[in-house]
Amino acid sequence: MTREANAIDVHVGKRIRLRRTALGLSIADLARKVGVPPEDLAACERGARRAGAALLLPLARALGVPTGYFFRDPDPGEPGTAFFADADDGIRLLRAFSQIRDPAMRDLIIRLATIMSRVEAPDSQTH
Repeated sequence: MTREANAIDVHVGKRIRLRRTALGLSIADLARKVGVPPEDLAACERGARRAGAALLLPLARALGVPTGYFFRDPDPGEPGTAFFADADDGIRLLRAFSQIRDPAMRDLIIRLATIMSRVEAPDSQTH
């Protein structure tokens, strides 16, 4: 039986992907931890397959988050959150940033990105 992906499944899948990539885990690594085939986990991340309660609980444990994390809406005051989770360069930046352990270095990077975001011309945001 084929079904259309619904908005909740897509949202949950994006949250799974965001947390997995933040931790630097591959789909295969996470699938192994929760005991599902990597193809099934990939389908959940795309929203093409529903991640039911029986999967969300082990996912939450493996990813170190409460189960409610998967349903949390992005902060409406942070309009770039959804874009960041979907953009390949956003994911790469998240992976690299998560590897930096020095809090002072992390703070410097955040300050640099904040300054750069203020000076970027609005019309330069098109790719």
